[in-house]
Amino acid sequence: MSFSPLSSSRDDGFEQLLATVNRVCGAFDANPLGQGFAGLLHDRSRSGMHLSLAEFDQISLLKRRTHTELHERCFYAVLQLQGRCMVEQQGQSSCLSAGDWSLLDSDRPFSVKAPEPSRQMSLIIPAHLLLGEHNAGDIACAERISSQVGPGKWARQLLLESAQDETQALSQADNQALLSALAQLLKTTAGSAAAPSPGAADPLYQRACAFIDGHWQDPALSPELVAAAVGVSLRGLYRLFASHGGSVAKHIRQRRLHACAQALRSSGKNLTTIALEAGFVDMSHFSSAFKAAFGLAPSAYRQRHQDGLLG
Repeated sequence: MSFSPLSSSRDDGFEQLLATVNRVCGAFDANPLGQGFAGLLHDRSRSGMHLSLAEFDQISLLKRRTHTELHERCFYAVLQLQGRCMVEQQGQSSCLSAGDWSLLDSDRPFSVKAPEPSRQMSLIIPAHLLLGEHNAGDIACAERISSQVGPGKWARQLLLESAQDETQALSQADNQALLSALAQLLKTTAGSAAAPSPGAADPLYQRACAFIDGHWQDPALSPELVAAAVGVSLRGLYRLFASHGGSVAKHIRQRRLHACAQALRSSGKNLTTIALEAGFVDMSHFSSAFKAAFGLAPSAYRQRHQDGLLG
């Protein structure tokens, strides 16, 4: 392969590689898997599309719990080009060989391990392109998707041809259309890898999520209000969210916390104002819930982001 070995410890070269990964792909950690570990990451992004080409050997990339939900939810579509890599998320693991795809959810911890010289492309797909505007449903992650036949094959051809054609620069609208097409092809294949969540296809669940999205800043928002708004009993609402693997209260809390994290990254408002505007009325509860979700207290989260330590 075309890249040079790094030294056998986390020296400046390794840290520089990790910094590039964090800049291009978001917050990750990394560990060497052997004495001859090596790596390069090429940013192939263009307007409206975040794309990278990685060359790794004996390296493990880790998306930890403290890294999740730091940005808008997205999926990493990994296309293996040469060698092998192992992907793992939520107990599911797959070995990818040349020509295989896999999807990984940025909202949940995962790992990508390259035990041998490995080359892959990584495309960042916004969650709404795979899950709909309200991110309702789920996608089978860390599953092996073959690019030898069907939608996986068409997605591979489309991505490689667009990445290799440097003679014509596409507009942002063209790149977004290309991204949407790739998302639909991969969604078709990934959706067949696992049965859909019972709540994912339920329009009642989608209406409940939409109501929460429109009222999360209201301190009075509660499961009772959601149930009344969508015309279902409270017990029925609990069963609905349980069928989707969660709870109404957790969904409301996560929506508020996500908004708080975004405000901490992008505004100079004080913590009390941010919490109150998100519907939290108890600062102690807000701080403990935020730390449980992001691994840091709100003030520490803001400071680490300002210092550039979080992607």
